[in-house]
Amino acid sequence: MIGLVAAAGCRGGELPADVPWVTAPDHLSHEQYFPINSGKHEGIDCNKCHGDFDTFTEFTCISCHTHAQTETDPAHAAVPDYTYERKSCFTCHPRGEADGAGVAHDAFYPIGPGTAHEPLACSSCHVDPSTRSVVSCIDCHDHDEAPMATQHGGTPGYAWETQACIGCHRDGDALSRDVHDAIFPVSETTAHGSTACAECHVDPADREAVTCVDCHAHEVGPSQTAHQLVGGYAYVTSDCMKCHYDSSVPRIAQHLPFRIDGEAKHKAENAACLECHTQVQANRPFPSADFGAFDCLGCHLQPETDAAHQGEADYRYASGACVMCHDDGEAGAISRIEHDPIFPVSAATAHGNTACADCHVDASNRENVTCVNCHAHQSADMSTAHTAVGGYRYDTALCEKCHYDSSVFRVSRHQPFRITATSKHRPSRAECLECHPQVLPNRPFPSANFEPFDCLGCHGRSEMDGQHRGRTGYAYDSPTCVKSGCHPTGDGD
Repeated sequence: MIGLVAAAGCRGGELPADVPWVTAPDHLSHEQYFPINSGKHEGIDCNKCHGDFDTFTEFTCISCHTHAQTETDPAHAAVPDYTYERKSCFTCHPRGEADGAGVAHDAFYPIGPGTAHEPLACSSCHVDPSTRSVVSCIDCHDHDEAPMATQHGGTPGYAWETQACIGCHRDGDALSRDVHDAIFPVSETTAHGSTACAECHVDPADREAVTCVDCHAHEVGPSQTAHQLVGGYAYVTSDCMKCHYDSSVPRIAQHLPFRIDGEAKHKAENAACLECHTQVQANRPFPSADFGAFDCLGCHLQPETDAAHQGEADYRYASGACVMCHDDGEAGAISRIEHDPIFPVSAATAHGNTACADCHVDASNRENVTCVNCHAHQSADMSTAHTAVGGYRYDTALCEKCHYDSSVFRVSRHQPFRITATSKHRPSRAECLECHPQVLPNRPFPSANFEPFDCLGCHGRSEMDGQHRGRTGYAYDSPTCVKSGCHPTGDGD
């Protein structure tokens, strides 16, 4: 009878009604130990794994043809503590899937080639062979308590504890406060320089789960008072981050020339900030309002606006066109002084004597301008003046991109990063706009933003990772290349 029961269990069949139940599992109940009712080992015969033993608690993984040593050894060549032994298989593959070793692990934590934890054996972190979810960061020699305490001496809220390690170093990299500034400023001299990580990052397992409203300085009463003139204010973290993504506090008085003060047509009590600034920045890990972009058309509908501008030669129903004429948000024509934030043409500027029609060649579209019809900007003269400028062309769009404020930027002023004829980034090798591809968001025409820069378009990741392997603090991002103190001049180290 025992043989009958065991056979029924291995087949996954039903026991006869007159046979009492014993502990032999069927394929479905076996799932709690190892999946054989589904997955890669679905339907496998019991004897394949347990046949050589007199108890189901013993098993082997290496008797199977598909797990022959000649195939398994090469497949695990990059796994530091691999051994061709039955229990070693189960330690890394407790559910029978091939996701516990090598590069596939990077979806949970990076241990692949080029990462800080590449040479570590699995058992160095996974201290409990029965479950891969139990890990330790503090059993490693490199993470001894004394050196870690020294290294984290300036980190508020630091604790020598595994979950605290993972909370801040989820991808295995050492994110310093200075590096964090690119996401949100928390370095020593910033407003949040003394804030412990855990005060904002409330979930150690998810660094993107943050709060702004649990802080004493951000209590509801003081915050409501501080925002009483801010249209659409709400005491909620997502709104805090949308408006104060860089920790700065933009004041209503700074919103010039476009007025939103108490006497203006667009005063804050009439319009919520995010009704006009609807776009978000693309380079942030959380939704952050792009205050350089704006929308006038959500409130000013086309039928009434078209009617109000009937007879205006260069009227267009577009937000950029609205602000070109109404840069302060009020009614009335734009003066030369008011034109200066777009492009300087007031009396004391280089273009102070230029007639509007000299640049604005289409009276129906003020954004249609030219720089190359002017006597002072003739082709031969401009080519000579731009001899040392990489990527120069005699073209209005390029003129506007580089000289959006009418200034002439000299190569010699591009310090400390060198772009002179003897430097690695000399103009004959690199065009200005290859390194400065971003445009200013607050211009009616594409204008190069020379503050941000991109090193990664030329310097590929695989090459850079290889050259910087073992370098403390290395990160594959443009600010680290230049501003970390490694390559401030753009030449070698």
